[in-house]
Amino acid sequence: MPQPMKRSARTLWVPLSIFLLVGLLWALTPYLISRMGQLGDQFGSVNALFSGLAFAGILVVLWRHREEYAAQQASIKTQMKLLSDVIAAQTEASSSATQAARGQAFAFAAGIIQSDKARMARRLVFKLLRDKDFTLWSPAEQAQAEIVCHSFDQIGIMIKNGMVKPQTLIDGWYASIVESWKILEPFVRSRRKEFGAENLGAGFRYLFDEVKKIKKAEADRLTNYQSYPIPGR
Repeated sequence: MPQPMKRSARTLWVPLSIFLLVGLLWALTPYLISRMGQLGDQFGSVNALFSGLAFAGILVVLWRHREEYAAQQASIKTQMKLLSDVIAAQTEASSSATQAARGQAFAFAAGIIQSDKARMARRLVFKLLRDKDFTLWSPAEQAQAEIVCHSFDQIGIMIKNGMVKPQTLIDGWYASIVESWKILEPFVRSRRKEFGAENLGAGFRYLFDEVKKIKKAEADRLTNYQSYPIPGR
């Protein structure tokens, strides 16, 4: 409340002071003229009064425009601050929601990879099919191979669509992903020809390529770091 009262008083007294000053100068005009021995010219003070009042009016208008402009600028700054706060709050909420969604997606992906069925299938693939030609796999072995392909295919599709970051899978499942693809790639290619589906297993291949790319980048960084000269040596 003190701020509006102060502003109201200022709005009242500034123009009033201007008019009082003009009136005072007009009232003193005859006295000043008489002091100079020009009493006959005091009637011209009426014109001076009107001119002074017009000039005072111009000053008041300019002052009011300045006050209104300052008030508009203050209002714009306040609105911009409020808008900035709203955008910041929305950004923070969106970021939190995104992180929560990614956490849920990772938990879902981990659930697929770590399911009992997928783990048993991978164990069989590593143990029995690594050195066995895929054309000699039994129907049961082919079924286990398909479980491994399907599980990693789902993960690859999730990564390709930005639901999961491939870096999150490196520590726990890099070797499993790479070895599974090396063993199952001939089987996947044969299935593509058999069913006429070139995209079959595309998610699995995408997953393999992504984790290999990340590992290579990490190895390159380590090599560059080790080859960088150490000061003092």
